[in-house]
Amino acid sequence: LGLGMGSGPLREAPAEVRVVAERLDLGFLPALAPGVVRAAAGAATLDLSAAGPLGELRPRGSFRVSKGRLALAELGEWTDAAIEATLGDDVAELTRFDVRKGKGTLSLRGALRGLSRAGAPAELEATLRTDDFGVERAGMELARFDLSGEARGQLTRRGLTLGVVLPQAEVKLPKRIPRSLQETGGRKDITVGRPPPPRARRA
Repeated sequence: LGLGMGSGPLREAPAEVRVVAERLDLGFLPALAPGVVRAAAGAATLDLSAAGPLGELRPRGSFRVSKGRLALAELGEWTDAAIEATLGDDVAELTRFDVRKGKGTLSLRGALRGLSRAGAPAELEATLRTDDFGVERAGMELARFDLSGEARGQLTRRGLTLGVVLPQAEVKLPKRIPRSLQETGGRKDITVGRPPPPRARRA
């Protein structure tokens, strides 16, 4: 390495990385993303490794989360999260992604195949199921969804081509219209703290 050195030699350098965790408590996530993640809980188990040229490292291994809970700013709280995913040389598969939000549930499955084929697009397929699952923003519920859907497409370095089929879908809107957001700018009719002392009148 040196001044003016291109990225070629560094990208071709052989590298090996491995990350292993057993029942890692996810309570540290709010510290990593303050203001975004309000609360987090659950246990994560992962065994990921990657080897090869530094510029072409591909992770391989497995990732699992059990009894997860995640509260995101503006999006609300998700509970009873269960996630299972595997990464291989040619396929990345999400075998389980189940979460609850209040009484509603969401279930997602998916796979990306053909990752090792140079120059050829990878095949993507996914299924989504929701049962009375609510979507909210800034503490206001926008809608609740009962739907089942399937998606298939191709992924390349230039973009994603995706076809989505929804054989059944029902959207429930709230009975009350979401309230308008209050302005956060300074207001002259509101004083924060002790008011300044009155000025003495000149004679």
